[in-house]
Amino acid sequence: FFSQCMRTLQTMSAARTAFSVSLNIVAAVALILVNKKAVFEVANFHFGTALTIMHFLFTWACCVAAAACGTFEPKMLDIVQIFKLSLVFSSYILFQNMSLVHNSVGFYQIMKIANTPAILIMEYILYGKKQGYRVLVSLVVICFGIFAAVFTEPKLNLVGTIHAVLAVLFNSLYTIWGKHKQDELKCNSPQLLLFQAPVSAAFLLVPLFFDKFGGLITYSPSTTGIMFISISCLTAAVVNLSFFWMVGRTNAITANVVGYVKTVFVFLGGFVLFADALTLQNMVGITITLVGSAVFMWAQMKDNDDATKQKMLDQEGDPQSP
Repeated sequence: FFSQCMRTLQTMSAARTAFSVSLNIVAAVALILVNKKAVFEVANFHFGTALTIMHFLFTWACCVAAAACGTFEPKMLDIVQIFKLSLVFSSYILFQNMSLVHNSVGFYQIMKIANTPAILIMEYILYGKKQGYRVLVSLVVICFGIFAAVFTEPKLNLVGTIHAVLAVLFNSLYTIWGKHKQDELKCNSPQLLLFQAPVSAAFLLVPLFFDKFGGLITYSPSTTGIMFISISCLTAAVVNLSFFWMVGRTNAITANVVGYVKTVFVFLGGFVLFADALTLQNMVGITITLVGSAVFMWAQMKDNDDATKQKMLDQEGDPQSP
């Protein structure tokens, strides 16, 4: 009976994890497509940092409303840890924007792949976490696939390379802390975002001045533009909440792989919905990435099963265990 209960709980937990991952993928792909086709093109709102600030403020408002309705119970958190997490995120946004300014789109996309080894190395240094050989092999396949999908002729320069490397480091640390700060603070995603969202929005006021600030001041939104920006904010709130929910239930490297899957679906979504060009190189890269992602999921399950079996063997061999 006990074993049956444990299997039921494990099945329910796996279902919640799968839902959190699926929700994040769907919401993130929808957000990218809405921003690309509606906010940037139709509304002509090309101010990424300002849009991110609005996203976080809307996310915070949703958390406040949810707490007022009793959906979750607010919890006081260590403000120093919140400041650290928010500062890392704001630095990532700053250097990402600077990387876009000083680098070609091809080099910018390729550098995103560096997040995978950066997360593996940083998580090992900070928390001693290692990945199994099956996971590492699948990550090599995924990185190769996404490289094939996004590769264009990169143009390098020293300033742009420095900004790109810093963006990778801060993005990787933010992804890692998205998991570990929830564990350290013993909180869930809305409890964390209730504090982190407004602090991040405040920190982003600094990079805001480096992101076409003059154009932002003179921007005059239309009714259609306001509607599309509002849709973007609503979708971003789902992305932010589901990201911390997902990474809290999985780990940083899984969140990184999910990011590659989003890139694949953005390609496919643009092709299906907006007739964007899809080359043979894109299709080959997408196929390799999806195969690698499937292998990654299998490898994660195998590693988890092995860890569970080893834990049970250790308990059986422990004379002090009941």
